[in-house]
Amino acid sequence: MEGHLAPPTHLRDDTTMKFVAPLSETESQTLTDMQRFHPASRARMRAHGILLSHQGIALRRIAAVYRVSRDAVSSWIDRWPHAGLVGLYDHPRSGRPVCLTSEEPQKVAQSLHAHPRE
Repeated sequence: MEGHLAPPTHLRDDTTMKFVAPLSETESQTLTDMQRFHPASRARMRAHGILLSHQGIALRRIAAVYRVSRDAVSSWIDRWPHAGLVGLYDHPRSGRPVCLTSEEPQKVAQSLHAHPRE
């Protein structure tokens, strides 16, 4: 499908020329489906970023669209060849452990449902 072909190098608009490697038709379709239907918004954003890079859109322009850093977009592109779709998902992060008992989240939900505007 011609719409998925990357533009020639001379038409690309980034002086650093960092783009995702050319995608196969299957990869393009899979990323398009992920961008449209994945439940995680950040995974959809990253899939679209890879597709935009494949089309020759500069890192800085992709970053501006999604209001993320150029380095973030660069890391998506770096992860793609090695990790594929898995590299587009968020990974668990460290942080403070949950300090609620097993019953407390349910109590909070009930209270919010009973008194939504208080």
